[in-house]
Amino acid sequence: MTVRRHLRCLAAALAVLTVPACAAHTPTTSSAGTSTPSPDAPSPSPSPSQPEGIGDGNFLVGRDTPAGTYRTVYVVRNCYWERSTSAGSIIANDMITYAPGEVTVTLGYGEAFTSKNCGRWVMDPPPPPPPPPSPPSAAEIAASKKAEAEEAKAEAKNRACIKRRDTYDATFDKLMAEQQKISDKLDKLMEHYPYDEDEYDKLMDQDEKKLDKIHELGDRPDCEPA
Repeated sequence: MTVRRHLRCLAAALAVLTVPACAAHTPTTSSAGTSTPSPDAPSPSPSPSQPEGIGDGNFLVGRDTPAGTYRTVYVVRNCYWERSTSAGSIIANDMITYAPGEVTVTLGYGEAFTSKNCGRWVMDPPPPPPPPPSPPSAAEIAASKKAEAEEAKAEAKNRACIKRRDTYDATFDKLMAEQQKISDKLDKLMEHYPYDEDEYDKLMDQDEKKLDKIHELGDRPDCEPA
């Protein structure tokens, strides 16, 4: 009898130790039969807020909101918007009784913008950058090299022309100076009469030769500006 009682007490003690351990892993159940989440479970993320941008009010572009093109998000009724200068002069405005689609307005830096009953305005994203240029084709490369060669040839030709023109100018100036000296001698000789006819003939011959050399130079080379 004593042994049986001892075994019953031992079984009861084991049952007491086992129940809490099992209860720790058993989720509680509400009256509706659904499981209650553990306090340590992450809370669900909040619902998304209204779109970014600007709503009703007065805004200074560049300080309160960036410059750019803005569009309304929702259907608008009795929407009034206004763009004005910093001094208050109206640049553009509109009163929209009903618009099922987007209303668009472009705001410049330094302008004032007023919106009433228009809901949210969101700014258009900037346009994507232009694609990189495609590499030139073989025909384009050949044409570019040909153009460069022709340009280099034209530049060399013009440099030679400029050199000839500089030589022409120096020779012309020298002959004109020499011819002027001869003319001065003739004028001085003829101031006194009678003058030495032999000296006169000599100077006249020199003068004609200088003039012939000047005529032989021909036209001055016409070159492109350096």
